[in-house]
Parts: sequence; C-alpha cells; structure tokens
Amino acid sequence: MADLRLVPLMDLLADFFNRDELDDLATRLEIRLANLAGSALPAQARELVKYLERRKRLDDLVRIGQSLRPELDWPDGALPTPAPGTTAPPEPRKPSSTGTATAGASLAQSKAAVYISYAHGQAWEHIVDELDRNFQARGIEIIRDLRNLGYKGSIKAFMESIGRGRYVIVVISDKYLKSEHCMFELLEIAHHGDFQQRIFPIVLEDADIYKAIERIRYIKYWEQRIAELDTAMKEVGSANLHGIREAIDLYTRIRHQIAGLTDILSDMLVLTPEMHRGSDFESLYQAIEATMEQDRQ
Repeated sequence: MADLRLVPLMDLLADFFNRDELDDLATRLEIRLANLAGSALPAQARELVKYLERRKRLDDLVRIGQSLRPELDWPDGALPTPAPGTTAPPEPRKPSSTGTATAGASLAQSKAAVYISYAHGQAWEHIVDELDRNFQARGIEIIRDLRNLGYKGSIKAFMESIGRGRYVIVVISDKYLKSEHCMFELLEIAHHGDFQQRIFPIVLEDADIYKAIERIRYIKYWEQRIAELDTAMKEVGSANLHGIREAIDLYTRIRHQIAGLTDILSDMLVLTPEMHRGSDFESLYQAIEATMEQDRQ
C-alpha cells in the first residue's frame, strides 16, 4: 500500500529546500542525488521521496528532515492507503510556494516554535537558558543550536534555517555584532523579508547601537576584518583559497548592511534582560504570541 506521506513530502522538499539543502539531505540519507532521475529541483525532490518510499525509508527522511528544518510541518507517522469503502483521512495541506513567511502561519497552527540567535560564551548566557526554560513551560518550542543542531550537524544549514524562521529572538551584544556567525544569521533574517515583524530583540548594555558615532565603530571593525583577510589572501596562491573567498564576501555583506540593521534595532523599543527576567519574559512572550495569532488569522 502506498504511504500517504508521499505527496506531502514531495511538496515540502520542492517548496522549502534549495538545491544545496536537498543535496545535503540526500547525503545524510546516504543517497547520491545526481544518480536520481531529473535535473530540475522539483523532479529530484520527487524522485528522492519515491526512492525512499520504495525502500520503506520515509521515516528516515522525516527524522533527518526534522533535524535539518525543525520549523517545517513534517508529516508524522506511517499513513497507509485506506481500504476500499473506507474514508481517507484529509490530505495534509500543501505548503505554499510563496516561502517561509507563509510557512510561519502553518507553523503557528501546528506547533509554536521560536528560534533564538545569540553569541555563545558570555557571562549572561544563563539568561538565554532561563528564557528557554520559561518558553518551554509555556508550550513554545525554542529552537537553539545546543539542542537542535546535533553532533556533526551542518552549522551553515542551521544558521540558514534561523534566517528563514518566522519568529526569531535575537540577543544583541557587542560580541554578536562582531561575530561572523551571528551576523550571518542576522543578514539571513533580513534577506527573507519582514525583518522588523519577525525579530524580537533583546539588546544588552555592551551593544553600542543607539548613537550613530557608536554604530560607526562596528563598520570600522568589519572594514578592518576585510582588509586583514584581503592582505592575507594575497600571500597565498589563488588555488588555495577554497572557502576563503566566501568569507570575504560575507564580511563585505556585513559591512554593507550593519549600519542599516543596527539603525532599525536602535529604533525599536526593547526591554533590558533584567526587565525581561523580572517579569518572567512576559512582554516578550506576549509579543510573540500576538504575532502568532495574526498569522493564524
């Protein structure tokens, strides 16, 4: 009997995975995507799901897919074709091809999930742990790298999933604004649109973003990183620069956008971490819940 997850999974992969992500998914399933029929992404997504269905491995696809893209609404459990004369269960709703903003509405209807973007290794990191526990107790799932990335998981793929997230708490600190990983996540969030609607910032005292002269300091920081890397690149052969050119491209993106993004953040009325903790993060919770309610409607 056919598994009724077949078509929803095809649609999910075709609508919400780019080619690199689909190739990564296939690799984790120990499948070489190039060996499947079709060259266009939808065709390869369809063939991958059919291949796994024939080998009774859709559970593996769902399990690994959830680890890579936990914000998506993955069909759960085997769904056999109903016997003749019985009523088939309703077909899962096809994700919209318009992108992650629409996917957020589906997510809000199925389960509440919120990403958090922050810099590791700082004295205030226990605040993130408190926020995590508080939101989990309220029934809102916090997606964070320490829990959801997994051993040997792709850091870049996880950061890209944060960028697509519908609800993202960003903890802005001086270290965050100087971290290429954190800034990559912030750029990805901005890239996917509705930046101000999708982020819920907590700004720490050491993040100097409230005066123009202070924001220039971060521009200078990234200009210096670009200059240092550019100088180092000239000291080695061009054949040895795999991955390095991508880094300087990222630094350049950060340099071009950090002024605008910090200007938006500085204009948003936010509470201090102490104020959030004093109210058990109630204001933050209410703001996210209100956005989820708008998405449901």
